[in-house]
Amino acid sequence: MANILTKYRGFWICLVLALITTAVFYRVYTYDFDPNMLNSLGVTLGQQGKLDEAVKYLAQAVQIDPDFADAHTNLGFALTFQGRLDEAAAHLSEALRLDPNSALAHYHLGRILAQQGKIDEAIAHFKQAVQIDPNDANARNSLNLALSEKQKLQSTENTKK
Repeated sequence: MANILTKYRGFWICLVLALITTAVFYRVYTYDFDPNMLNSLGVTLGQQGKLDEAVKYLAQAVQIDPDFADAHTNLGFALTFQGRLDEAAAHLSEALRLDPNSALAHYHLGRILAQQGKIDEAIAHFKQAVQIDPNDANARNSLNLALSEKQKLQSTENTKK
């Protein structure tokens, strides 16, 4: 057996290299077309603060699978950090169209609406997020802040009258 390995050493090296090349090519090729992988990569890059790259991969995931609600949510979240609120809101709205029970999408859309001064709409989304996930402290806190802001606005309006 050792004789065969020695005699055909070059062949075995070429075979192993061919198998490695094939495996790497397959991994790269499927990676570029797997929306789940692209979504995961986008989320990881976003967590590392690499927002441009995150948006690129999340947008690819959505392009490949337009019905991928989580990718729309994650893309909307990343776009929010880039200050692209209208685009973010569009993706979060699409995520909610695809999955109306996404507490995360309701929460992030509520945050955008609150930033835009659309307090009543923000409150509605925060309430949905809390109803879907009563343990979501961020949604609860945001709801309380939005209700407080609404109360302040109403007090200011009443004072002006």
